[in-house]
Amino acid sequence: MNNIHLKYGTINDIDTLANLEKSIWISTYKNILPYEYINTLDLIHIKNKFIKRLYDKKTTTYVILKVDKPIGYIVLTRISSHILEISKIYILQETSCLQGCPGDRK
Repeated sequence: MNNIHLKYGTINDIDTLANLEKSIWISTYKNILPYEYINTLDLIHIKNKFIKRLYDKKTTTYVILKVDKPIGYIVLTRISSHILEISKIYILQETSCLQGCPGDRK
């Protein structure tokens, strides 16, 4: 069993969410976007985006945990009363093989 679960994101998770986003952005886009752009990622700005999102009644943020370690997050946006959209899903690269990566020890 992988012990992957979702935790409802709250204001207490802001630091975790911001650090996850920054780490994931750097590892994902380092070979795509200019270093100067990636280097401007500011944790204060990222935290403010999450705070705004947490108070938006149309969005719900969940921290993705493997065992008890945060490995990513997912943001759901309510489109209508019965439709939710996955607007963001970010998972740390080193944990993206949830069923086990080739070469993992069993």
